[in-house]
Amino acid sequence: QPIVLPEVDGFGLTKRPALVMKDEVSNIEDMQIVLNEKGTPLQEVFERVFDDLTDQAGLWQVVWQLKPENEHLKHEKWHVIAESSFKEFLTYVSQKVTADKGVKLAFQRFDQGRVFVVSDL
Repeated sequence: QPIVLPEVDGFGLTKRPALVMKDEVSNIEDMQIVLNEKGTPLQEVFERVFDDLTDQAGLWQVVWQLKPENEHLKHEKWHVIAESSFKEFLTYVSQKVTADKGVKLAFQRFDQGRVFVVSDL
């Protein structure tokens, strides 16, 4: 069953944060995302989120650093409908993976290289 995250401050599709210049680094955690994914591998979900954020934050690369026994996590299919901040989405993913799989995920961003790392602890 899809999980619906609460709308944040009435933020909708028509209201977006101001665009940032390519060389300008912005706080991506506060940016709004809209998702409607059904049976999509988690790795693809993250790719789509960052595609959605491109206009606001520029191009980012998502890098997965998982232990061999947890590699399957990025291929697991997700059903998620969300209209929330990126930070709220990360919290949701982290809590769900911990509750369902017993694996704690960590997220780290490297602004200068525009790299976002998903790793397990």
